[in-house]
Amino acid sequence: MQQDAETKAQKPAVQQGVLVAYFDLANLPTFAVCILASLVFLYVSGEIIEATWSNPNGIVNLLFNIVKVFGAVVTFKVFEAAINIGVALWVMLSAVQRGLYKLEKRRDDQNWNKHSQPY
Repeated sequence: MQQDAETKAQKPAVQQGVLVAYFDLANLPTFAVCILASLVFLYVSGEIIEATWSNPNGIVNLLFNIVKVFGAVVTFKVFEAAINIGVALWVMLSAVQRGLYKLEKRRDDQNWNKHSQPY
């Protein structure tokens, strides 16, 4: 007990920062979607600035471009949710597959042990 406390005192606790946790491979699809959505948002924002700069009286144009930005954001959120659901389903199915494999292996080992014992 004393030795465990001493080894814990010697080893510093490693804390993952937010960026390290976010740039994990599991979050790579979400990160790629975030970059893509940022580029789309910058493009649409540039379109808004260009439309209002070239035609200051076109308030309808401005409103239409704002609707385009909101459409891009909603599309991004739906796409991100679909990716997150897909990743969650993939993780669940792989866990089920791994569990079934372990269960089958244990059953095979038990059958092998039962038949290999001398009578």
